[in-house]
Amino acid sequence: MGHSAKRRHELPRMKVKARKVYPHMDTAKWANHLKGCSCNMCCNPRRSKLFSGDELLTMQERRAAAAAY
Repeated sequence: MGHSAKRRHELPRMKVKARKVYPHMDTAKWANHLKGCSCNMCCNPRRSKLFSGDELLTMQERRAAAAAY
């Protein structure tokens, strides 16, 4: 089964889950990714204004920086 065929096969299951997560939305339009907005809680923490410095780095990047010293 190819990637597109698998996604079409899984879409009804993902729509059921989306309706559970977003019960107020009947269309389940975010079924493919379940990310509904770009607020600070949902978005990429690197783009958030709440984090700065080392908090922006992933754990792998922190380990690499620590090993470099």
